[in-house]
Amino acid sequence: MDWFPDWSEEVVAIVASGPSVTGEAIGKLKGKCQVAVVNNSYQLAPWADMLYAADADWWREHKGAKEFGGLKVTCKPDTAVDNGIFFVNLFGPFDTDQDKILMEPKGTIGRGGNSGFQLINIVTQTGCKKQIWMGFDFQGEHWHSRHPRPMKNPSQRTLDKWCRRLDRQASILETIGVSVRLVSEDSALTKFKKVKLEDAFAEFGL
Repeated sequence: MDWFPDWSEEVVAIVASGPSVTGEAIGKLKGKCQVAVVNNSYQLAPWADMLYAADADWWREHKGAKEFGGLKVTCKPDTAVDNGIFFVNLFGPFDTDQDKILMEPKGTIGRGGNSGFQLINIVTQTGCKKQIWMGFDFQGEHWHSRHPRPMKNPSQRTLDKWCRRLDRQASILETIGVSVRLVSEDSALTKFKKVKLEDAFAEFGL
């Protein structure tokens, strides 16, 4: 995977789409650290370093996010070819143990059921040991309006399931030396340290 960045010495902010995300907060990331965004959050940070979206319908709706100048990545091979963007493999068929952060082989990631989980896995494979998570709320609507059909909007039951899956990664991330700071006081996640953004900057030396 020769397109993978080396972020082993970098702090990376990963921005999902939960209601706690604001343009003001994301703006504070610019110039401070590497920034990787999920789905519509690229609209708040068109200067971000990486954009990931799993859903082929999302890429069609956003016309390949042509205005985004950073790395663009998906797990859909046809979407990658059609839009000239990079591709990662999801591990195994749906009936396998698919919901774990994977380190090897590079470019094959755990499913987790959602783009946020998958982007965390990609960033972790870049070697990043210091991660700031924003918008991983797992309750409420997105910060943006609801996705139009045929895209799906998750129910609270689905969000609860995704939350439990990500919480289960805490021990895996700790084992490989990844430190996470969760910038969302209202996040349903319980296994990661919650801090204010300025405190995350201070703890990671930014």
